[in-house]
Amino acid sequence: MIGPDDSIVRYNVARAYALLGELEPVLDRLEQAYRCSPRWQRCLAMWMKDNEDIDPLRPDPRIYALAERLRAD
Repeated sequence: MIGPDDSIVRYNVARAYALLGELEPVLDRLEQAYRCSPRWQRCLAMWMKDNEDIDPLRPDPRIYALAERLRAD
């Protein structure tokens, strides 16, 4: 069963907010999604790197910093 605390759900909710151009909820949901096992952290970093849904928000330094942190872990 997929619940609201599921990292994949949080990541996909972040993508939906990104498509709406809502930066604050994107950051919040991505930070929440990142609170998972190292395996899922690596998946999240990979998804963020290639996900076009997040592209419009990439110029924001907070999105860039989160992506860099995910790649570093």
